[in-house]
Amino acid sequence: MAEFERDLTASARWRGFAQRRSAGAAEDRPRAIFESDLPAVQKLMRDPEVPPHASPRCSAALAATLYRYVSPEGERRK
Repeated sequence: MAEFERDLTASARWRGFAQRRSAGAAEDRPRAIFESDLPAVQKLMRDPEVPPHASPRCSAALAATLYRYVSPEGERRK
């Protein structure tokens, strides 16, 4: 019974993926930091007095996410 339920759930999930794909929806997660926010984040990261998550634009992003996009020296990554 459990295997049957798991198969039903999986097939429903894959049907949902196919519907989203045919509708043109992106499969990725939305970006935590947008390109337009990166200059402000870089400026904040260069200032040693300010904690990384002090920007109101980045208040929802974790420090690890900020470091993924910008180095501690304020240089852009990726």
